[in-house]
Amino acid sequence: MDYEELTRGLPTKSEKIRTLGRKGVPTADIARFLGIRYQHARNVLNDAGLQHGGMAEEMPVLETKMMPPLDTAALVRQSVWVDVDAEGRLQIPADMMARAGLAGHDRLFVKPTERGFEVLTRRGAMARMKEISEPYVRPGVSIVDEFLAEKRLEVAADEAKWKRLEAEAAEAAKAKVAKHG
Repeated sequence: MDYEELTRGLPTKSEKIRTLGRKGVPTADIARFLGIRYQHARNVLNDAGLQHGGMAEEMPVLETKMMPPLDTAALVRQSVWVDVDAEGRLQIPADMMARAGLAGHDRLFVKPTERGFEVLTRRGAMARMKEISEPYVRPGVSIVDEFLAEKRLEVAADEAKWKRLEAEAAEAAKAKVAKHG
């Protein structure tokens, strides 16, 4: 497929990305052809509803397990007031620590909120981060593969630049030798 022919006369890179995407060209190939970052091509394709994933297209869809619904009434019954000492330390009851899987000297994530503080265990903080990021993650698309593809493009561009510079330096040296020959 002749990418030059397909994109000739198109005014913007975004239009070129969409046109190539509609023709089924993989995202990584589009990025290489246009000399842009993989993420730029991917974002334009996603915004246009043309979801290509480059290497990630072949990634299997990972199944996720749903958490059982929370028994909020039980959580309220288990809630307690704790004292904060002058140094800001909380004394969490031992039975609550055991239920949360905490031992002495474990770390908790504390986040200020409009209503006070949100205190989370490491597991709770990870679950919260997953909730926050979920709208941005598409099933079957590996963020790691996308990142690696982008880095490979950057390395390829750097290598091409160095080869070009080496060739220019060699030509300049030949010209100098020929001139002073």
